[in-house]
Amino acid sequence: MSGDAAPVQRKVCMLGSFAVGKTSLVRRAVEGRFAERYLTTVGVRIERLDVTVEDRPVRLLLWDIAGDDDFASVRSSYLRGASGYALVVDAERRATLETAVALQERVRAIVGEVPFLLLVNKTDLPMRDLDEATLRDLGEAGWDIHHVSARTGEGVDEAFADLAERMLGRAAAPPAGGHTFRVDAAPGSDDGGLALDVLTSLDTLVLSRGTSGDFRVIGRAPAWASEEYPEMATGGRLLPESRFGFLASFLDEASALWATGDASGRLSSGPFRESGGSPMEATAMRVAGRPLLLLKRLGAEHAEQVAVLQRARGNMLEQDRLEVEVRRRTADIRRREEEIALRLVSAAESRDGDMGAHVRRIGLYSAAIARVLGWNEPMIDDLRMAAPMHDIGKLGIPDSILLARGALTEEQWALLRTHTTIGARVLEGSDVPLLQMARQIALCHHEWWDGTGYPEGRSGADIPEAARIVAVADVYDALVTKRPYKAALPEDEALAEMASERGTHFDPEVYDAFVRALPRIRDLSRAVGASDLAPVL
Repeated sequence: MSGDAAPVQRKVCMLGSFAVGKTSLVRRAVEGRFAERYLTTVGVRIERLDVTVEDRPVRLLLWDIAGDDDFASVRSSYLRGASGYALVVDAERRATLETAVALQERVRAIVGEVPFLLLVNKTDLPMRDLDEATLRDLGEAGWDIHHVSARTGEGVDEAFADLAERMLGRAAAPPAGGHTFRVDAAPGSDDGGLALDVLTSLDTLVLSRGTSGDFRVIGRAPAWASEEYPEMATGGRLLPESRFGFLASFLDEASALWATGDASGRLSSGPFRESGGSPMEATAMRVAGRPLLLLKRLGAEHAEQVAVLQRARGNMLEQDRLEVEVRRRTADIRRREEEIALRLVSAAESRDGDMGAHVRRIGLYSAAIARVLGWNEPMIDDLRMAAPMHDIGKLGIPDSILLARGALTEEQWALLRTHTTIGARVLEGSDVPLLQMARQIALCHHEWWDGTGYPEGRSGADIPEAARIVAVADVYDALVTKRPYKAALPEDEALAEMASERGTHFDPEVYDAFVRALPRIRDLSRAVGASDLAPVL
């Protein structure tokens, strides 16, 4: 630490799903090391991390809170008094990001607008399963995101230093309840009716709360009490170096129980472990009208519980690893399939001078619209690959019509419109969902919502939704893109023209989703390299 000044203390809660690496990150920060094997956190574990911010010593009290995807283990008393928190996600498990986003809302409701980090852990590993678009959106929304690795230490010190610096500019949150937890080591004299012989046989430290809020040891303190809490010998606070000790936070809940006067009520803290101490558990109750706090050092039964959770953790991580590997290999296969499909589709599109950029954009635009409509990710992925096949039937249209620069005759128009049925015939007969969707799109993407389209004159919901989506994406791209036979239309004029066809040409709901997806569609058009697009005004 820098100088002789007492460190400024700040409580930091480490939160996230089970097995995302919270304990590994704390250990890396505090001890500077990584272990392949370590005990799973049960309840809460508190460690101290000393850092220096602009020559000022800062002590971060890191509350490593056991992961739970339904938040049941994240009690309000654990969070209160926090000056900041870290949401930890696993780069290999997409669901952990969803949990963190949902958890943040609950945490903010309890601790308020305090600084927090999103720590993307395990970024040293090759397989990433997070939704990069969601990460980008969170960053744009102001989330402080750090990519870290507990294994290598990359980014860990910098992340905690960043959080400490941001917290230092704010007043510390008050400890939960403001409890000092002072203990008088002298046994109390009025022990009648407290069944102390039973409690002593259970190796439990019994503390009675007085009217002033201090605690007195009742009966004989177990041998371990002086080991865990040497401050008791001098009548000092338990863990006096910490304004944010676990027991002070638990007393926030315990005091509410004692205030009810309910003689039958009891409240358990769940397992906790202060820095350097043993696993403990506290219980608040009333006996003979007196508020008692029972402290028990957890032994073999707790160790077995941890061992069970440890095995469950290992099994879950292995299952997740295998699932991620399957998704990765599936994605590789899908990429190869997509490349083959796009090359085949481009054979048709190249006859129209576009060389595949158009079909790529249609797939991406359609996926963006479907996401706004709430489609699930597998269906969105199918649509992204199926939409480019919308005009595959043009392979059966003569060049004299497809490449004509002048006005077509009625006979030529009739023949050109058969590309929908030709495409459907090319794609029919498959039991692959992707190709079944592609067939629907090829057949129906020129149908109109009001029933005036072709080839079958379908209307409304009789038109497959995938085809309704592609219809909007196709018209937008055709209007704003320069072609050999036409100039690009400025986007504001294109949108005005499309808006006039909402409810006639286009499904109103799909068109509205397209409008909401426009910012993403514009980004995609630039990413594909659409230099032939008209300026966005």
